[in-house]
This record gives sequence, C-alpha cells and structure tokens, in this order.
Amino acid sequence: MEEETSSEIENFKTPFNKEGVDFLFVTLGTEPARAPQYIQIIGKIMYYGNVSWSYSLKDYANMAMFVQDYFTMQRIVREVFEEAIKLRAKRIIVTECGHATFALCKIAPPLLGYKELPFEILHATEFYHELIKNGKLKIKRKIKEPVTLQDPCNIIRRAGAAEKFRYIVVMQGRGIAAGPPWKKLRVQNNKIKANQIKDTGAKIVITPCHNCHVGIHDIIHKL
Repeated sequence: MEEETSSEIENFKTPFNKEGVDFLFVTLGTEPARAPQYIQIIGKIMYYGNVSWSYSLKDYANMAMFVQDYFTMQRIVREVFEEAIKLRAKRIIVTECGHATFALCKIAPPLLGYKELPFEILHATEFYHELIKNGKLKIKRKIKEPVTLQDPCNIIRRAGAAEKFRYIVVMQGRGIAAGPPWKKLRVQNNKIKANQIKDTGAKIVITPCHNCHVGIHDIIHKL
C-alpha cells in the first residue's frame, strides 16, 4: 500500500504502534487481504485530512456475537481497548461493519465492567462526516449519476447516524443481511430490495456496511 500510495503522496507511510494519536483506526482482518484498496483510501483520507492516527494491529471482526459466544466476543473487544490504552489514543474509528461496531460499543463494554465507554468510538462514515463538516476534507468531484443509500441496521436504527449519512447522500432503503450459510434465503428475501433499488432509478448504490454490501452484491445482477 505504501509503495502504491507514494506515487501520489511522496514518502507516504502507514503509522503502526504510534503513541499519543488522536485516532486509532480499527479494521476487519479480511480487509487488508481482500480489499487492500480500501486501506489505501483510508491512508489518503488521513493524510489529506491532516489526521493524527495509527493503524490498529487488531482484528475487530466479531462473528462471535452472531453465535452468542460472549466469551470470545469480550476477548476481541478487550484487545481493541487494550491497544487503544497502550497507544494513548483519544478516539477509535471502526471500519464499516455494523455488527462488530455494535459489539464494540454496546454489548461487550458492560460485560467487561465498563459503565461508560472508555473511548469515543466513531463509525468510519461518521468520521468522514466530521472531516467534511469541519472543512478538513474537501470534495474534489461530485457524483453526477443518481445514487441511493442502503441504511445499515446497526448504524442507523441502533446508533442513529442517519442524518450524518444523508449529509453526504440523500436517498434511503432497507434490506436483509445474513451470513454465507443463509445466502439462498438472503437472496430470495432481498428480491424486495432489488425492486426498491430498481424503482429509485439509481445507477449507484451506497452501502456503508460490509454485510449490506454482500447482500446487495448478491442481488444486483437481477436489476
């Protein structure tokens, strides 16, 4: 990533284990392997936003929450908090996974003995909203095609971030997300979602959640 990004940003370096930062950015373990371009984009956003940050070495993916393995769920969250404490990070930014965010912010902390979150935790899109609102990040080019926004359940209904998302995009919807074993059922039920997307006339679907992205990807060819 550093070599590729350096073609645009001279001597670009991804910060690891950097102490005293404003933000610790936590991702899913699959992202560096399956979507390295996403990590590269994050690095650019941090650079152009002049953000003091460090890239987390922890994987905050929390499938344990799906199967109600609360012991493993707590371990995953504890490791993220311990890293943030070690680096003296002021805030935590989490990548676009609503269920892992819900485990990190809501379910695990009380089980770990926290009455309040030890850190302010921002979903990635909430962080982008903050950068844009504060003028730290400028929109270079606007999308000309009509777009629609898929509302993630955990980030919208549970975290109330709808208005922040709509500051960037303006249309909405709902859908069904489920893991690989239930793909057939997910695709069948998401026919409603496919028709909703088609009816909007949108050419681009924006979905700030990995589960939603998978669900939309499975049905997009039906449109």
